[in-house]
Amino acid sequence: MVLAVGTAVGPPGALFPVLGAGVATRLCGAPEHGGAGLHPRLVLGCASAGAVLAYLVVVAPLALPAVRRRDRGIPVAPLRFRLDRGGRTVVLRVVVAAAVAAALAAVLGLDRGYWVVVAVVAVLQSGPGRRVSGIRAVHRAAGTVLGGGVFVLVAALVAPPAPGLVLAVVLALLQFGTELVVVAHYGAALVLITPLALLIAEAGAAGDPWTIAGERVLDTAIGCAVALLVLVGDRLLEGRPAA
Repeated sequence: MVLAVGTAVGPPGALFPVLGAGVATRLCGAPEHGGAGLHPRLVLGCASAGAVLAYLVVVAPLALPAVRRRDRGIPVAPLRFRLDRGGRTVVLRVVVAAAVAAALAAVLGLDRGYWVVVAVVAVLQSGPGRRVSGIRAVHRAAGTVLGGGVFVLVAALVAPPAPGLVLAVVLALLQFGTELVVVAHYGAALVLITPLALLIAEAGAAGDPWTIAGERVLDTAIGCAVALLVLVGDRLLEGRPAA
């Protein structure tokens, strides 16, 4: 989180490292504890293969001389680390909220407690502005509710015995739609991001789609509530007179 904020990498910031760690824990976890029981090397190998493939797709156009000439004239800003007051505020909020969210998920015995932490990070990492973070919390909660319904519908399409190719096509369409709308409207993007994330994390699982979607909505609502409470607490502390 500190590196993401200090280097100003932009969206999605620290979200995917947090999400990746949570999904990997779920996939590698023992079945008796709610995990999928996959071997860590398999999960790491699949993630690495996906990263390499994505990198090759991005750099492939550089094989064309015209593309290299065009990109040569684009200035590249040097990577610098700078954690100003606003950045420190964001980091502090995320750290406090993530700790509260993780503890709350453990106390409540949530099967996918990382969803609560992911919601916290997604809401609070956007910047120091409370209004923007509050709006993101509403968008995330509402978008997740609608996206959960989309997941239930899509899960029926890609459930076994549907071939893996159908799942790949559905994931590609959801990702394409997400890229089209995520800049314009965060809540609308969540309608597509939610089934996308659930299909990736729960593909091949025997869980009931309605139950999975309901748990996702509940965990996201808890995470958004924690984020909002941290924002309120931060505002109260800021307005308190110094001793």
